Amino acid sequence: MVARGAHHGTMRFILTVAGLVVAGVLAIWLIKAVIGVVIGLLSLIFWVALAVLVVGGAIYLVSRARNAVTGQSRRRLPY
Repeated sequence: MVARGAHHGTMRFILTVAGLVVAGVLAIWLIKAVIGVVIGLLSLIFWVALAVLVVGGAIYLVSRARNAVTGQSRRRLPY
């Protein structure tokens, strides 16, 4: 009877350690997945913001060039 109780305690300890190892591995995998998604979203936001700045700058430069060529931005003399 004593040997059976000792074996049961050892098996319980081994199963507890195995469960903790599996839970730890799953937690690390989940954290890595979440960090990967967050970094991916931040990268996407960065590239979209950069594209918006480039397109906005191009529109600004084209409008400045058109105004310089057509002379619409110059003031006319009152007479």
